[in-house]
Amino acid sequence: MVAALSVVVVLLLTALGVTLSHNRFTVQREAVERMWRRVDAELQRRHDLIGGIVAVTKAGGVNVSTIVQARSQAMASRARGRWPRAEPSSCSTSS
Repeated sequence: MVAALSVVVVLLLTALGVTLSHNRFTVQREAVERMWRRVDAELQRRHDLIGGIVAVTKAGGVNVSTIVQARSQAMASRARGRWPRAEPSSCSTSS
């Protein structure tokens, strides 16, 4: 009788553990899916913005390759430590 009762208790605890684990995994899966939807929305927003940027640069007569080249040169000079530094202001705030 005690052995049968012990088996029933172990089976109930196992079933409870499986149920709780399943619920936790379901919540975690939904959270991951929600985060991926946010990533997809952000990527779509960026994709939509690129078309507008290209249109504006074409309308303004700006060559995109010139902008990319200037940015690359600025980043390279920054990496070499030749980034221009602002000089301290000669104005004093004391009266």
